[in-house]
Amino acid sequence: TEGHIIIEDLPKDTLKDIITDAFARIDKMVNTLHRCGSKVIRDIVVKSLSELLAHGDTSDYHKSYSVLIESWVKITLKDFANDQNMDSAPLLYHSLMGYPSPLPKKLIGSILEQELLKYGEMESRATMLCGNMQIRIIDILLNELYCSKEYYLDRSKVLVRKAHALRSSGVQNISRCLESLSEAISLLRSILLDSSRGNAIVMHELAIAYCLHAHCAQEANRGGKGNL
Repeated sequence: TEGHIIIEDLPKDTLKDIITDAFARIDKMVNTLHRCGSKVIRDIVVKSLSELLAHGDTSDYHKSYSVLIESWVKITLKDFANDQNMDSAPLLYHSLMGYPSPLPKKLIGSILEQELLKYGEMESRATMLCGNMQIRIIDILLNELYCSKEYYLDRSKVLVRKAHALRSSGVQNISRCLESLSEAISLLRSILLDSSRGNAIVMHELAIAYCLHAHCAQEANRGGKGNL
């Protein structure tokens, strides 16, 4: 369309400034609308992400859109803080995938990882709800997005995150922590067999996974005392 042609013709720095400013304005609008009791917050967040991230190198806008996702998470926590059915709290995934022009799965994965990160950062405010939301997002990443070989590194990182989330929810999940970390280690070791991949990053992630697995195994042996 004509609008897309104009956007694509803009210099990269100019486009970055426009999109960064747009996210900042939308973030303020979303918070104002929420204070007024608006019910269209999710639609605005999804449309903004889907439209603004459809152009250029999205890594340039990481900080910009993470601010909007943080507001989305805070709003969700406020709205569902006293809801007994935690699974009714909305996630971004299905709305992003159902958008008329959905973003690539890799980018949707990055957005969900930001959503996951924000729930982790706010866990002290609403421990059970944040824990539940993290597990739900992790399950989507593992079961819907990061399934093929090209996503082994992404999948391994999410598996490590899953181990953290499981351990935070109680010592009864130690065995599941070990399962997640073992799968992460297996995936990372398989990547190392492919010399065409960036081995430095993989080795770093593998070292982290091994350390966490050892700690978790030790904790399991002494009866679940300690923190992952």
